[in-house]
Amino acid sequence: MLVSERELSQTVYEMATALGWKCYRTWLSLHSAAGFPDLVAVHPGQKRVLYSEFKREGAKPRANQQAWLDALREAGQEVYLWRPSDLLNGTIEAVLRADCTTGAFAFQDATTSTMDG
Repeated sequence: MLVSERELSQTVYEMATALGWKCYRTWLSLHSAAGFPDLVAVHPGQKRVLYSEFKREGAKPRANQQAWLDALREAGQEVYLWRPSDLLNGTIEAVLRADCTTGAFAFQDATTSTMDG
């Protein structure tokens, strides 16, 4: 199943909104900071803010995207690099529901990292 970054972004946006997250994403990044993550989501009840970059399977972030992800992670933010497989295997829903996260959050590339559970 081939899913584009745009389709993944839309699906996660809809899922997050349904789970009580307030979401922001830039539709036209012409005047935005280059490489800024695709989605910023805030959940007041969970007291969480997360930043997500979406990539198709096998794709890597561009240098300016990776720089943002690294800077946010180093600042103690909850940062994710998600691919369609992360949606299909339930990782994204688990993160949004806080089913697999504890304490301080770190950058997670769900295709290569193990999450606390």
